[in-house]
Amino acid sequence: RFIPGGDKSTVVYHTNHALANHDVKPWHKEAFEKRLAGIDKTDNSVIRLASLEQRIGLQPAAISLDIIKATLRSKDNPYNPVCRTYGGPGGGFTFSSILFTNSGRRSVQLTYGSPDQAEYAEYFFTTTK
Repeated sequence: RFIPGGDKSTVVYHTNHALANHDVKPWHKEAFEKRLAGIDKTDNSVIRLASLEQRIGLQPAAISLDIIKATLRSKDNPYNPVCRTYGGPGGGFTFSSILFTNSGRRSVQLTYGSPDQAEYAEYFFTTTK
């Protein structure tokens, strides 16, 4: 289990590399150890994680849905943005974004396309007997 900021944080976020799992394939071991040691600062996932930490990890009490949406649309690093636009360099792109609200009126918000080019649509969960 990995909790950003230790046990004091209620915010969980990630990019696409393991932060706590040590069960990695042998051919990923060297890259994994560099990431854990903070050596591989040029890695795409590490750069995007730093963007998340700057935007939402430092002040979890001040987080709002607008801040989270802006973070998921962000392009702080032009070569390693959190949100990759379709048709941009590198071939990969962010095809959708999803937010879950698990307290109060539970809902899911998602974009039908890249969050920098599409608005979030919200759907509410209902309980059935």
